[in-house]
Amino acid sequence: MEKTNHFTKILGCLTLLLTGVLAMAGDGWYDGERWRALHEDSRQLAVLQLDRNDLSAQRVRSVRLQSATAISLESQDAATSTVRVPVFRDHPGGPVRVAIGGVLLRLSDKLSTQEQADWLVAEGLSIIDAPEGVNWILVASPPGRPSIDLANRLYLMPDVVQASPNWWRPTTRR
Repeated sequence: MEKTNHFTKILGCLTLLLTGVLAMAGDGWYDGERWRALHEDSRQLAVLQLDRNDLSAQRVRSVRLQSATAISLESQDAATSTVRVPVFRDHPGGPVRVAIGGVLLRLSDKLSTQEQADWLVAEGLSIIDAPEGVNWILVASPPGRPSIDLANRLYLMPDVVQASPNWWRPTTRR
């Protein structure tokens, strides 16, 4: 009887694990016109240190990768300038990606500057950065999955040419 109970527990755990893997298969983002799959790395979390002087814009000062066992998402304090978000990879074991907040957005060239501004207001989006001479706008969104979801939602709109989460990727010094 005890062996059967142990087997049932293992089978239940495997079912939950496979369900999670299948659910992650739908995660992804548009890289231009190409759909790219994303895989959440359950072993790591990214700790974002936000600029204390401008928390509303959620400008990230630093990103630190940590073991998920060392910290948990539930323990973060909303009043601090530290945010913990999931770490993603293009494929299991692939390069690390962290959605640090914001969406890079390119609107149709057919829209005038005023039409673009009106469109952003109508969609409830706030501009964080719009460098001159560049046809990208960085709009505000929370970091992590909300940034990916917003980018995907915007990409499907007719006036949007491209929408991408604002990705951070680790680099090495040369």
